[in-house]
Amino acid sequence: MKRWTETDRRRFDEALSNFDRRQVAASASQFAAAVGDHGGGDAWLEPAVALLRRLQHKGYAPMLLTLAESLLRSGLDRPPIRYLYALALLDQDRVAAAEAILLRMPPEIIRGDADVRSAIGRVHKARYLAGGSPVDLREAIRWYRSTYLDDPPANHYPGINAAAMLRLAAADGTHVEGFARPDSEARSLAAEILARIGPSADQWQLACAVEACLILDQDPFDWLNRYLAHPGVDAFEVNTTLRQFQLLHGLAPDVPPGRQMLPPLRARLLAAGGGWVDLTADVVGSESMRAIDEVLEKNFDDDHFRTTRWLRTALTRCRAVARVETPAGVGVGTGFLLDGRDLAPGLPARVLLTNAHVVPDRLNPGECFASFLGVDDPASRHPLGNVLWTSPVPALDATLLDLPVPPDDSIVPLPVRTAGLADPPVDRAFVIGYPGGRSDVAFSLHDTRLLDYDDRVAHYRTPTEGGSSGSPVFDDEWQVFALHHSGNFNVRKLNLDVGRYDANEGILMSRIRAAVSASFAS
Repeated sequence: MKRWTETDRRRFDEALSNFDRRQVAASASQFAAAVGDHGGGDAWLEPAVALLRRLQHKGYAPMLLTLAESLLRSGLDRPPIRYLYALALLDQDRVAAAEAILLRMPPEIIRGDADVRSAIGRVHKARYLAGGSPVDLREAIRWYRSTYLDDPPANHYPGINAAAMLRLAAADGTHVEGFARPDSEARSLAAEILARIGPSADQWQLACAVEACLILDQDPFDWLNRYLAHPGVDAFEVNTTLRQFQLLHGLAPDVPPGRQMLPPLRARLLAAGGGWVDLTADVVGSESMRAIDEVLEKNFDDDHFRTTRWLRTALTRCRAVARVETPAGVGVGTGFLLDGRDLAPGLPARVLLTNAHVVPDRLNPGECFASFLGVDDPASRHPLGNVLWTSPVPALDATLLDLPVPPDDSIVPLPVRTAGLADPPVDRAFVIGYPGGRSDVAFSLHDTRLLDYDDRVAHYRTPTEGGSSGSPVFDDEWQVFALHHSGNFNVRKLNLDVGRYDANEGILMSRIRAAVSASFAS
C-alpha cells in the first residue's frame, strides 16, 4: 500500500522549486496511488488541493490534469478538485470540457461559490474572445457581475472582469439587457472597485487596480509598480495578468499604454522564472527598444529599473541569435554572432558560431543561411561562408563560420564571459534559440539553474527542444558562457558524482576559445 508522508511532501516541493519534472511526476503519481490505496476520503482533500495549487502556480497544467483526473476516480470527487481541474482545462484552451466539469458541480456550489461562478464567467469570456458571440459576452457579464454583487468588498476579480466585458460590449455595439450605457456602467464599476483597494491589497487586488485604471483611462503606473513589487507575484500571476491585459484590453507593444506597460511586465516574468518567452521581430526591433527606454525614464523603484534594464539587455542579445536555415527557409538549428577577435587574433570582426552537427552533418556551408531577428528587414538572410574552424561531435561539437555579408551594425556581437564560472559564481543558465525550428526566437524561464560544470562542459536544467542546437547559453548578466549542444533525460553527473539526472549540456566558451586560439596560433 502506497504511503504519503511529510518527507514525500517536502521532496515534491523541492522538485517543484527545482523544476525537476521527473521527480514532480513521480511524486504526483505516488500521491495519487496513496489516495487510491486508501480509498480517498476527506482527510486527503486538503493535501490534494495543496498539491494541485502548487502545480498550478508553477505552470504544470498537463500534470495537474493527470493528477486531478486520478483523484476524481480515486474517491476524491469533490468540488475543490473539480474547480482546479476546470481551471487547468481552461489554461489548456479546453473550454467545453471545463464548462462540463463546472456545470456538474452541486447546485448549491454553483449558486454560492464565488470562485466557481467566476470560472463559469471565464468560460464565456474565453468563448467570446475566440468567436465573438454576443451570447457569450452577455453570459460572461451576467456571471461576473452577479458574483461581484454577492460580496463586492471581497469579489474584486469578477467585478473588474464584468467592467472589462461591459467595455467590450460598448466597443462592439452589443446590447446587454439591463445596461443602456455599458461604457458608463463599466467606468462606474471600475471606479467603485478602485476606491476599495487600499494599502494592504494583495497581488490580485493590485492587478484589478491596474485594470480599473485602464478602463477609466487613468495613469496605471503607480498601481503597476506596486503590483510588480508584491512578494506574491510570480510567473503564474504575471502570465495571467499579461493575458488579461492583452486579450481584454488590447494592449500592444507599439502603442500606449501597452508600449509602456508590457516591457516591465515581461521583465518581471523574466525575473520570476516559469515559462517560455516567444519574441517576434517587433518585440526586439528598434521601436520596442525605444519603448523600453521610455519605461526606464519613468519613476519605477530601483528593483524594477534594474529588472527592466535587464530585459532590455536580454532583448538586445536576442538580436544577435540567428536561425540557421536551408535555402527553402527550413530551420535546422541556431547560431550566434561573435566578434572573431574575441576568440583569436586575425579572425574577422563578425563570425557565426554553431554546433558542428548543425552544419556539416545536415548542410554544406554555402548552402545555408543565417536569419537574424529584429533587423530593419526581417526577411533578409545572410549566406554562411567558409568554415574558419571546426571541432567534431566527439570533441567540442562547434563550428565557426565566416559571414561574407554580415548583418548591419544594429546587430551587436555577443559578449563572451571571460571569467570562470566560480568567481563570480554562475547559478542560472538562459538558452536563447529557435526551438522546434520556429521562426521567432524564444527562451525558457523554467528552471534556469546551472546544475554543475567541469573544465569542458556545463550542465543546466533549462528546457530545450530540437532546433536549439547551436544556441548561446547566457549567465544572468547576459554574457555567453557555453554553446548548447545536447540534452537528455538520463545524463551522467559530472565530477565523479554518482548517478544520473535530467540535464542539458553546453560546451564551455572558455574551452572553445582556447581551442580556436591554439589552432590559429599553430
